[in-house]
Amino acid sequence: MIETRKEQDYWAAELASWQAAAAKRPECLTPIPPERWPPSFNDVLLQAWESRDYLVRLFEAPSFNGKRCERLAASRYPVVKVGTWDGGYLWEDPLSWSDLMAIKAACGFADFYGLEVYPRDADVVNLSNVRHLWLLAEPLSIGWRV
Repeated sequence: MIETRKEQDYWAAELASWQAAAAKRPECLTPIPPERWPPSFNDVLLQAWESRDYLVRLFEAPSFNGKRCERLAASRYPVVKVGTWDGGYLWEDPLSWSDLMAIKAACGFADFYGLEVYPRDADVVNLSNVRHLWLLAEPLSIGWRV
């Protein structure tokens, strides 16, 4: 899946302003007002947060086992690091497990399960270093409990 021209134009135009505004962004994840939300193109965007280091978006997602589910998409704030790949930018370093746990909690989902999916090879979409967590309010029958 390659970004559309509209998406490419949006990211190219916004990149310079994001980099210049880094010092003005909050140190901690803070909600972005809806009029400043990045475009979601095909997905329904429910909320967005930003900090100096991260961009996080919450999207509607299909139900999981009949239960409501939402998708949290997190990335380091968009920075071109090494060029382009298949029409998209190569973004700054990926997020660690600890980063994702802290982001999930900072956005108000500390008590939710977060599932990260590693799809079949035929279903891989890898346009940028965005990590996706599908959020479930109810515990799974797998995993650890303390």
